Amino acid sequence: MLFKSIARTFRSRFLQLAAIGVLVLLSSLFYTAMNYSIEGIKVPTEEYFIDNVQEEFSIDIYPFLMEDEFQYVIEECNLSTQVDLATLNQLDRDCYLRVMKNREEALENEYPMTLELREYKNVTDQGNKYRLMKSMNYVNLSLIEEGEHPKEGEIALIKVFAEKNGYEIGDTVTILEKDYTTI
Repeated sequence: MLFKSIARTFRSRFLQLAAIGVLVLLSSLFYTAMNYSIEGIKVPTEEYFIDNVQEEFSIDIYPFLMEDEFQYVIEECNLSTQVDLATLNQLDRDCYLRVMKNREEALENEYPMTLELREYKNVTDQGNKYRLMKSMNYVNLSLIEEGEHPKEGEIALIKVFAEKNGYEIGDTVTILEKDYTTI
């Protein structure tokens, strides 16, 4: 009797049951495809993060000198005026780097991590905005897709920027009236 009832239900609602079956099949297929796609992206991305020591976080430092740092600048760098970090960088680059190194060491002594000063400069030239970045040594290592790491008077460009602006390796890029060779 139960089998007759089941058979009757299947015959009377065949389209509804077939549609449910198709939905279950499609959702299983979609889930499997998404899972494989995510794994296909996740593994190479994690390898890239490890190989190039990509940062897990960044710290924006206080742009002013602390009291003990100001005392250090007066004694070690022979500056007698109150300055902030940007001004110190312009007046005495070596002193600026020592202050930054002291801050870096203080954080590394307190927390188990590797820090590196990220130096960059935002530039606007002929209506174009550029961010010029120095190459890192320990964290956020550059991935060079073509060419090699730049030396003095050379510049590496992001591939998308180079393609959109028609730059090739060996071309000259002028920024603030200074010529750089793309490598």
